[in-house]
Amino acid sequence: MIDPAPPSGLARLRARCFEPVAAHSLALFRIAFGALLAWEAVRFLDSGWIDRYFVEPAFHFKYLGFEWIEPLPQPWLDRLFVVLGAAAALIAVGFATRLAAAFYFAGFGYVFLLEQARYLNHFYLVLLLALLLAWLPTDGVWSVRAWRKGSRTAPCGAIWLLRAQIAVVYGFGALAKLNGDWLRGEPLRQWLRERGEVPWLGPLFEQPWLPWAMSWSGLLLDLLVVPLLLLRRTRPAMFAAITLFHLCNHFLFDIGIFPWLAIGATTLYFEPDWPAQFVARLRTHWHQREQDEGKALFGYDSGVFRRNTMGGGAVPGSTPPPSSFTAPRLAFAAGWFWLALQLLIPLRHLLYPGPVSWTEEGHRFSWHMKLRSKQSNAHFIVTEPATGERRFVDPAAELTDWQVSKMGDRPDMVLQYAHHLAARFAVAGSVAAGSDAASTRRRPQVRAIVDCSLNGRDPQELIDPEVDLAATPRTLWHADWIVPLCEELPPEWRRGKVEFEE
Repeated sequence: MIDPAPPSGLARLRARCFEPVAAHSLALFRIAFGALLAWEAVRFLDSGWIDRYFVEPAFHFKYLGFEWIEPLPQPWLDRLFVVLGAAAALIAVGFATRLAAAFYFAGFGYVFLLEQARYLNHFYLVLLLALLLAWLPTDGVWSVRAWRKGSRTAPCGAIWLLRAQIAVVYGFGALAKLNGDWLRGEPLRQWLRERGEVPWLGPLFEQPWLPWAMSWSGLLLDLLVVPLLLLRRTRPAMFAAITLFHLCNHFLFDIGIFPWLAIGATTLYFEPDWPAQFVARLRTHWHQREQDEGKALFGYDSGVFRRNTMGGGAVPGSTPPPSSFTAPRLAFAAGWFWLALQLLIPLRHLLYPGPVSWTEEGHRFSWHMKLRSKQSNAHFIVTEPATGERRFVDPAAELTDWQVSKMGDRPDMVLQYAHHLAARFAVAGSVAAGSDAASTRRRPQVRAIVDCSLNGRDPQELIDPEVDLAATPRTLWHADWIVPLCEELPPEWRRGKVEFEE
């Protein structure tokens, strides 16, 4: 009889990915994720952000290929956020978790695409994690589903896929910090000086060594956080360090729920059953106190208060029941395809010339987080080709203040607004078409005068003022009408408030 061939390395890896493990760390992350998203929905509804960002602007910047998406009228936008908050709550309690996560991904994805000027890295991360939760089984414990069906395990690969997603964020965040400005303390030096009025800490923010220390420590933390969290011996110290790092970011900078989301996500690097072990230790400590009090008061061992330290689940060392995760080959291939996308998308900026913080080409979706400070001054010249009549346009007359501040230093948004001006000031006319007169509109030329400063540099031209942007299409190719960065980072003593000439 011929012995069967041993399984290949790929087959062994696939089998390892589907080995059942305790689902407690996944459940805790699911609860934290859902609770944070529900809180974010409440913040949007309570703070007036929905009207400010999606209703009041007369013009919305759209992502390439999604220009057709328009905001819902009020009160439907408010109702959408109410439903998004409800879906997040369902994720937290583990009721129809995958369906709720899929709906949240679709609903928040729609909101995400409404306004390009509102792009935030943590909004993108929320979408990625919501899509993963719509696929992965995260409700094995501490959920309505577990209460009804009694499942207490999850595939090992589900935890590792989420760990890999978080590692991508930290890893590319570290690589992005390997640039000359960051290593010289910019733009942290500018941001800390702006907080010089903070009680007690203001004088510290003026110290010249602090931006250097914070820049290099941030780089080292991003580089080392995942490797040191994976090692049991260094895990507690690294978790304490990264938690302190995110708490500092929360109190120093306005970055929404990202610090709390990141802290919750890093707990996935602990053992899969660590929450159950933590609860068991608390129960053991509590029961020991009961026993000690019983001995002191009544002279007997109150062991009747002992309960299953795993909360009615599997005892440590036992084999969990098999997972219900189906289609292992397809799921295994999909997981690797997902990881390949997450590794390739952040690298696309290498296809473009020039510093990505200046050109912005490939900047989004690449985990370049809090790496540049840019000030800009933008105006447009609209020229009627037939008459040569010129009209100077200040975008602040139509756009909101936060749209103007974002558009001025992002060339693709300057181009999009130039297209809008060309359509807005198009001149009606007529041309002969056979025997009939066909109505047409003659589009004017639109040029942009944009001065921009990067990380305290002297302002310089960002857009070639001789290029007719109205005749320039929006594409994914390199924009040769972006003026290369020429200004050098000035000495530290010269880096102050940027002033623009009229």
